[in-house]
Amino acid sequence: MSDFVELWRLLEKVGQKVGLGYLDPNVVRDELNALLECCSALPTVDCDMQPSLQSWEQLSSHKPGGKVVVDLDRLRFYASPKQRAGQRVYGGELILDMDSEHIPGFNACMFEHLQKRQDEIPERFRYVEIDGRHVPRKILFPGTVITVRGEGVRGESILGLTWQETVELGANVGKWTPTRVFINRTQLSGDFQVAYFPAA
Repeated sequence: MSDFVELWRLLEKVGQKVGLGYLDPNVVRDELNALLECCSALPTVDCDMQPSLQSWEQLSSHKPGGKVVVDLDRLRFYASPKQRAGQRVYGGELILDMDSEHIPGFNACMFEHLQKRQDEIPERFRYVEIDGRHVPRKILFPGTVITVRGEGVRGESILGLTWQETVELGANVGKWTPTRVFINRTQLSGDFQVAYFPAA
């Protein structure tokens, strides 16, 4: 079914309900949201969903984020005051700083989406400048905390994506690689940054 036909049917449905005097604002809102999703070329991620877990993982906390339209032109990155001053922080401290500044960091649902569609992540996000050097960026998604209970490894962690680049046959080849940060064991420099969309 073409987008035009689907759009026409949704418009007819809204028109019929308005014509019958059925003006429940919740119904109209839902229909208009459906219209926006139909017309938008941007994907939408349901950040209320439960993330996928491995057998050795247990969900410690998961902040729902609603349905998020993925407009990567709006993507921003947060580093704590200590990181910006050249110091390192533990992941738990980064989360506290982020919450105190009301930074709406993404959860694992957005991590899963961007990992699958990483070719859509703009090239300008691959590196961050620190002390005059371009360092590969590590994008963190602290809205979900996962406890790992594997053999020899245990602790609370958050997921991330790290830009890694190699040279193959004389050409630079890179990809965003999944990263796990243990929030009470790993010290994070300024290249570990939280991804978020600023409030509209």
